Amino acid sequence: ESPEQAIQNWTTAVISGGTMNGKVSTWGYKGQCGNTEITGGTINGNITIGIDNSNLLNSPKIPEVTISNGTINGDIEFLTGGTSTAAPENTKGSFVINNGVTINGDVKNPSAGTVEITDATVTGKVSNTGSGSMAVIESKVGGYDEINNIIFIDSSKIDGTIDGTPIPDSDIGNAVAMIGATTYNTFDAAIDAAIAAAKSSQTIRL
Repeated sequence: ESPEQAIQNWTTAVISGGTMNGKVSTWGYKGQCGNTEITGGTINGNITIGIDNSNLLNSPKIPEVTISNGTINGDIEFLTGGTSTAAPENTKGSFVINNGVTINGDVKNPSAGTVEITDATVTGKVSNTGSGSMAVIESKVGGYDEINNIIFIDSSKIDGTIDGTPIPDSDIGNAVAMIGATTYNTFDAAIDAAIAAAKSSQTIRL
């Protein structure tokens, strides 16, 4: 149990089952980026991604966090600003939240990172206020700002009923593919993005 960071990951961490009290932080520093996988169990604390100012992610590698199943009693967020983390436009990373997980808190992206929420429940608010991207697919959320740049597909707002109130699907125009929370208007562009992600050791999810 820790009032600050129960886990501070700079490389690779797998958390499976059990109960943890405290923040779980994944960091990027001088091209070295953490990869955290959380499966099942309960975490009583925020889940964060941060970039050290000395790095500014000149490297194509990014910190990645995957959360599947289980319960998170806290917020999901990118750390921006301050003396120990980079400005929003330099804060990059990837949150993938899926497979039945419940987030009893907010999911906040004020950064240039990406957030993909699939088959999940967020009892708080989802927001995408930076230059990054967010997609909410087949999920339930407690609230959202309509002015935020969020892609919604087959999702609903929690209202006390089983199914909730449907959120109108986003207009993704002529997009033919989506990788994570980013849409592509041609298959060639999507393939190029997937190849670039593979070269930088990023996890690819179609």
